[in-house]
Amino acid sequence: KESVGFRSANEIVFDQMRRWVIEMAKEELERGPEDEGRIWKLLHMLGTQFQGQGKLELARQLLEKCLQQQKDTLGSSHLHTLSTLQNLADLYSKLGMYDKAKKAFEDVFQRRKASLGASHQDTIGTLHSLAAVHLVLRDYDEAERLYKEVLAARRSTLGQNHPLTLNTLNNLAALYKDNDDYEEAKELFEEVLQRRKNVLGESHPKTLSTLHNLASLYDYLGKQFEAKIMFENCLSLQRETLGDNHPETLGTMNNLAVLYHKDGELKKAADLYEECLKFQKATLGEEHIDTLGTVQNLALLYENQNALNEV
Repeated sequence: KESVGFRSANEIVFDQMRRWVIEMAKEELERGPEDEGRIWKLLHMLGTQFQGQGKLELARQLLEKCLQQQKDTLGSSHLHTLSTLQNLADLYSKLGMYDKAKKAFEDVFQRRKASLGASHQDTIGTLHSLAAVHLVLRDYDEAERLYKEVLAARRSTLGQNHPLTLNTLNNLAALYKDNDDYEEAKELFEEVLQRRKNVLGESHPKTLSTLHNLASLYDYLGKQFEAKIMFENCLSLQRETLGDNHPETLGTMNNLAVLYHKDGELKKAADLYEECLKFQKATLGEEHIDTLGTVQNLALLYENQNALNEV
């Protein structure tokens, strides 16, 4: 018992609970419906459980069947129907089915706007999700328009410092970065960072994510000294709060090693690459794209060291 950590124990318990819910739902479905609503409720229960387990394709099939049942029994604009359609749209995005996701988010947004109002948080949240899909599809003008609409609504209803407002501001900054508007991105990232420090604290994962994004932008702008200080600060805080083997910690570790490499600090770079690689192999596996990227970076560093030794 002592060898099982608190998080591992929780994962075991939740996995057992998921299995129990799934088996219970399957048994209920096999008995046949006693009322029209039971089928969609069970399909929804199964779909969300499989989604939580990462079985996205199976979850999609179940939620699509649930959605059809809800449309037939509740109507297309019912709150439950729209909630399922929103979940499906999120699933489509995760599965890379962006055109279907866009269409679903548009449908949910229009129906929520009509039934709940444009300023309702569910309506605004759907618009935010729609903007994210446009960003992935590189439709920057439409994504910017939608993010600005969401930002104005959230500032008005939630305030400047609400976490959801800051999420939108952060995404807008990421859009500007992707669209090569670096100065605008820098200004917004800096604002988000300061507000998140004030609201969430400097060690909060979202604060650290913004710090990482800003450091990457500074590096891209050629401000490597400032970027290195930011990455070092970010890595130190991530080690304390997230742990050495967290994916975001490893991302910062790799980026800082790249900066050391570019600055000619080869010993620091090699040590950090090797530490990063050890954790990546243990947590992600040897064939993961991030692991392979670190292997490649380390190989380039060794080539540089050999070339210097031959001079």
